[in-house]
Amino acid sequence: MVEDLKVIKQQIKTTIVYGNPFGDMCVFDMPDDCNIVILAVNKGFGLRPVSLCLPGQVYVETIQKLLEEHQAKEIVAIPASSDNYISIIGEV
Repeated sequence: MVEDLKVIKQQIKTTIVYGNPFGDMCVFDMPDDCNIVILAVNKGFGLRPVSLCLPGQVYVETIQKLLEEHQAKEIVAIPASSDNYISIIGEV
């Protein structure tokens, strides 16, 4: 798994912050009104959301697990706002 993590780190296109007690994390610019990140996998035929994270909690190890678990070619981070959503069903 350590070798795989080294390969994953070389493929990541964003800045990686090392030394975080919870693990190495990816950082990227987020729009000011966004406070959550949707991680989606791309298997070559579209995006499929698979995880939600806070912007400061997108860890390299999480990306590696998602790639392996979903046998994906790519992980995409989609900035979003938890304050701006549409309720499809349920009480308000």
